[in-house]
Amino acid sequence: DAFGLAFYHIPLYEEKDAYTLFKEGKIKGKGENREKSCVSYKRTDAFNRMKNISIKAHFFGHDHINYTDLMYQGISLTYGLKSTPEIYSDDDLLGYKEIILKDDMSWDIDTNIVTKKVEYDK
Repeated sequence: DAFGLAFYHIPLYEEKDAYTLFKEGKIKGKGENREKSCVSYKRTDAFNRMKNISIKAHFFGHDHINYTDLMYQGISLTYGLKSTPEIYSDDDLLGYKEIILKDDMSWDIDTNIVTKKVEYDK
């Protein structure tokens, strides 16, 4: 069956809900949110609408030192990992997320942390 992946900048309220459940040990996940999730300014029905059209994973950023992968209501909610030291970041938390799409229509998400601060020419 076909499915979709959604990529956008500011997480939905469901990420905040999911992280609370993750910290309570009620849902599966990995990673850490080192800062408060700055979700959209109001709760909408966007999560349920996307769920109803087979969006199976949401990828977002906005919060530079969060890097969780959470399974919430059968949907993956995933913070991207900041890849540059611009604006603000933690020196031990630069890197990238890798999405591996498989022939059987499944996928894996790997967090690749670069522990050495990257120096850029200005």
